[in-house]
Amino acid sequence: MAMMESPSSFFERDILPSYLFKIRSIKMKFAITILIVALTAITAFGQSAPTLRIVTDDPNLPSDLYYGDIKVKPLRLRPGTNQRITIDDNDFFIQQHYNDFLSRMPEPAGFQGWMDVLTNCGSKYPQPCDRIEVSSDFFRSPEFQGRGYFIFRFYIASLGRNAFYKEFMPDLRRVSGFLDDTQLEAAKVAFISDFMSRPEFQQKYGSLSDSAFHDAVVQTAGVDPGIGFPNGTMTRAQFLRAVVESTAVYNKFYNTAFVVMQYFGYLRRDPDILYLEWIKTMDKTGDYRTMINGFVNSTEYRNRF
Repeated sequence: MAMMESPSSFFERDILPSYLFKIRSIKMKFAITILIVALTAITAFGQSAPTLRIVTDDPNLPSDLYYGDIKVKPLRLRPGTNQRITIDDNDFFIQQHYNDFLSRMPEPAGFQGWMDVLTNCGSKYPQPCDRIEVSSDFFRSPEFQGRGYFIFRFYIASLGRNAFYKEFMPDLRRVSGFLDDTQLEAAKVAFISDFMSRPEFQQKYGSLSDSAFHDAVVQTAGVDPGIGFPNGTMTRAQFLRAVVESTAVYNKFYNTAFVVMQYFGYLRRDPDILYLEWIKTMDKTGDYRTMINGFVNSTEYRNRF
């Protein structure tokens, strides 16, 4: 298997349509078998065989596979058997949550912990402890709150809009993985510096004085955390981070992020207009279980696998 040169690169190889490929990786718990059925029309018209492309946004996570321009849904088999792996299997369900919500592979202890919860739900663990509850706990986990929701709040509090899926995921990957406190802090500082240098941010704030910058950020966030700036010691980056990490901003956008992350995590796309109704439901009743159930059992989600 060729090495990935960058997060946006892909490995591709010309193949015959009838080849059977088995892709193995020490990063993956499951063997993946991909069967490409011969397309007789290609041969009949003398066209060259399409290319199997393995596309990855992160070389540490499972890749997407394309046969020409068509995305291939792999047949996942347990190693050494013909037993198919599906999203109904608890181990695959849990691993996929690590991939989709934390942008990393699971660590053994955490993986086994969640497996124990789902396997012994109702006996060893009191209800609710089902898949819906486990899924909600990924969003509410300190890891996601301190990384994914941290990233999300910079967009909504300073730009006045939700992050788009294609910009959020690369930003999330910058602060994801097995980082110690020092590494995570450095990753966050680097993200903030990059975020503030982007054209959209500079167009909105670049020409403002420090006092005007303070007022504009507070106005965009829609809440005033009461952070004194300018004060002669705090930089703009430090002020913006203090606003984003304030309790007022955290609470204000929590439900919005909860809903948007269902689209990002489960469906891997931007929300449609119906997300506003889910936000209303969350604001009014806090009924996250109905919302998560709608996503985790949706045809769109299940058809990913």
